Amino acid sequence: MDDFIDEGFLAGFGWSANFTYSPSTSKERDFYGVKLPLSDNSERQANLALWYDKDGLQARLAYNYRSERFISTRSLNERSLARMAKPTGFLDASISYDVLDFLTASIQLTNITEESQEEYFQWEDLVDKRFYNERRVNLGVQAKF
Repeated sequence: MDDFIDEGFLAGFGWSANFTYSPSTSKERDFYGVKLPLSDNSERQANLALWYDKDGLQARLAYNYRSERFISTRSLNERSLARMAKPTGFLDASISYDVLDFLTASIQLTNITEESQEEYFQWEDLVDKRFYNERRVNLGVQAKF
């Protein structure tokens, strides 16, 4: 779903949104014998982007969400522990401005909220890995010749 407003006070603003629901099952089973979803499949995913593009100024704000996902199993005696990743969401932004017809300055911010990711075995308190992702800021200048 995309929309772009081209008249009036909101001229230059636009948005894009989507939601995906994709339940699944595989042959894999967890510690209790419950069927697990397909590997690396999040049942729910959502994206929302808002932007502005007018008079040489471009700005974009985007949020991406991914629900819990199954990664793999690890054998424990005659049972398996499901290795899972917790739900996560990332917020990114970018702004650029056409300083001259041939020169654009920009700033890009990735993972603004410094969202971390966590993987665990079967139970959320049996943490396997934590990924601490820092915010990234990129400054740029682009020249057209």
